[in-house]
Amino acid sequence: MRHSGDYPFAFRHTVRRLVLLALIILAPLVCAQEVKIGVGNFKPYFDGKSGLFTDLIEEVFKEMPQYQLKISATPMSNYRLLEELNAGAIDGAANIFLGDKIKGCLSDPFFRYDDVVITLKKRKIKIDSIANLKDKSIITYQNAKLFQPKEFSQIVDTNPSLYHETPIQTNQVKLLALERVQVSVGDAYIFLDSLKEWKESPYTASDFEFHRVLPVNSTYMAFRDPKLCADFNKASQKIKDSGRYEAIYKAYLDKLQ
Repeated sequence: MRHSGDYPFAFRHTVRRLVLLALIILAPLVCAQEVKIGVGNFKPYFDGKSGLFTDLIEEVFKEMPQYQLKISATPMSNYRLLEELNAGAIDGAANIFLGDKIKGCLSDPFFRYDDVVITLKKRKIKIDSIANLKDKSIITYQNAKLFQPKEFSQIVDTNPSLYHETPIQTNQVKLLALERVQVSVGDAYIFLDSLKEWKESPYTASDFEFHRVLPVNSTYMAFRDPKLCADFNKASQKIKDSGRYEAIYKAYLDKLQ
């Protein structure tokens, strides 16, 4: 039987260096703090353990090796996310709004909604500003007025019989396509995903005009631990500076169009 002393010095030195290197590489993984993140329940931003917003979160945590990301297996409503976060059942929650009451801290603005005014191209409806919505029949998502500028409410309130909100966003696509309304107001990604989900639809994205006259709406990550919040902000800025943040948005838009 050979003993370690029987091997040449150079060989023993190389083995020690390899062991040390392995320990350095594996140490962050072994010591990483598990972070359970709760996510939402609507496509294309959340789709099981994937989705645009979920992909953004995972990209940020690649810059945070001191943490081990664990995405909640059960998608939740925003109300449930807040309950779970405040009860300590999860460490962080995605897509939280500025006015939501949380026990913890909010990240910098992170998730971005692409709210647009959408019309059928063949109807040739001119929308250059919010003011052009006056006297147009509109379908939009629930509580849309809370997320749009004051001018939006002022315009639609001049003729409330033409303004309609729906809890089912796929309705927006169908009502617009079937010319039951002149205008749909909502997120471009959700609209395009709903169009793809409408299997019997004869329409494609090219049949619609997307008028970008509304401001961007942002939401946040919420965390119970302020240090985790600060670390997330630093890492999220890195993926924005590198172009990876915009690349994820573009990849999803390309798939939906």
